[in-house]
Amino acid sequence: MDKEVYFLNLGKLIGDLHALEFSIRAFLVKTPSEKPMGIPYGENIYSYPVGTELLENEITNYDTLDELIKKFNNIMTARNRKLLDGSFLIQLRDSLAHGRITKFEGSGEIPHLIRFTRPRDGKVKILHNVWMTQDWFNKNIASCEDAIKLVSHEIKNLH
Repeated sequence: MDKEVYFLNLGKLIGDLHALEFSIRAFLVKTPSEKPMGIPYGENIYSYPVGTELLENEITNYDTLDELIKKFNNIMTARNRKLLDGSFLIQLRDSLAHGRITKFEGSGEIPHLIRFTRPRDGKVKILHNVWMTQDWFNKNIASCEDAIKLVSHEIKNLH
């Protein structure tokens, strides 16, 4: 795998994780128990300057992806609908964010991703240890896209 393919795959995967998080937030903001946005309907949140204070809600809060998935799955459980695989998605996201990826020294090399626990008594455990092959990227990108499609479908079902 050359550098360009690696970076395209990594960008797609990270972009899909970002899209998934925002999709879940967009779903949650439309639920009946949601707090108001605090801006007039139809106004673009991105038009507000840095320093503007907004009300906390599902778009603006500091929930982690794990917390968002749990909220989504709680609603889906109550509706007897399909759930997101939170453990898989969180492990993938955290491994990309906190893991170590081998240095890419030349074309043809396959990058390796390894993630460790926080140290305890001077030792760590390996949590994630994979070769980032094209098949690995394809599988994980497809899983993220499936999750985005599920959330997008449920957004439409809220109306």
